[in-house]
Amino acid sequence: MNFSSDSNHSTEKRSEDRYMSCIPVLIQKLHSSQICECTLINISQNGCAVRIEKGKIQFKTDEKFLLLMDPNLFDFKDENTIKFQCTCKRIDFEKNIIGATFVKNQKNNFEYLTKILNYFKKISENEY
Repeated sequence: MNFSSDSNHSTEKRSEDRYMSCIPVLIQKLHSSQICECTLINISQNGCAVRIEKGKIQFKTDEKFLLLMDPNLFDFKDENTIKFQCTCKRIDFEKNIIGATFVKNQKNNFEYLTKILNYFKKISENEY
């Protein structure tokens, strides 16, 4: 893989279960109106990976962005949009994949993330 150089890459936690998802999501750079539709490739308690269409949006390591999900996909009735603030940690330029960690201490995110991970866990275990 052709990852950008990042000194934190080797220290990133990989101990949590990661679940394949392949659902459509939006990403928005912080302090920008630029929004891009992409595919959530996988998700864990610590972070996620998204595939972006080549040339749609450019990221640098350590750049912050919002991951926006449709709450109807997970039966969340109380929100219009599920938002996770993320920090880009690695970029695969060949596959157009961004790996990111979640910024901690976000409102309601632990609860949402737990439900989302359980949803994907059931899918991966063929319970749906």
